[in-house]
Amino acid sequence: MLALPALTGACIPTKHPEPGIPATTTTTTTPAPICSPIAAWDLPTCDASYPYPPNTCTKATQTSQSITCGNGKLMVLIGSKLATNPGLKTNVKTATCDVTTKKWVFVNAAGPQFDQPRAENILGKPLMIACNFTVHIY
Repeated sequence: MLALPALTGACIPTKHPEPGIPATTTTTTTPAPICSPIAAWDLPTCDASYPYPPNTCTKATQTSQSITCGNGKLMVLIGSKLATNPGLKTNVKTATCDVTTKKWVFVNAAGPQFDQPRAENILGKPLMIACNFTVHIY
């Protein structure tokens, strides 16, 4: 009878962890839409373009999903064509990343929506952005 416990111990299956398999599970999330950053417009040049009130241009806050301005400012979007046409710029209320195209979608201060390729076609590449209080609608 004393030998019985020794024999039964060998017959009872035990669970051993398998090497290389983690004990915890991980969850995956869908990555956020990624739009390429828009270059910051040089602030002294922006201020020169909007002389009153003076020195009011600031840098826009950018993430991969949106571009924003604080303190009640609007975004000022320009492109390379500003060099030959100083009035060629637009004020933007919102800028969000389109998940499908991975391009920016802008809503103009006057209301119309337009996408990054259209902005690049009209304003020139590369696009640049800053923030300013002054509202000029072109």
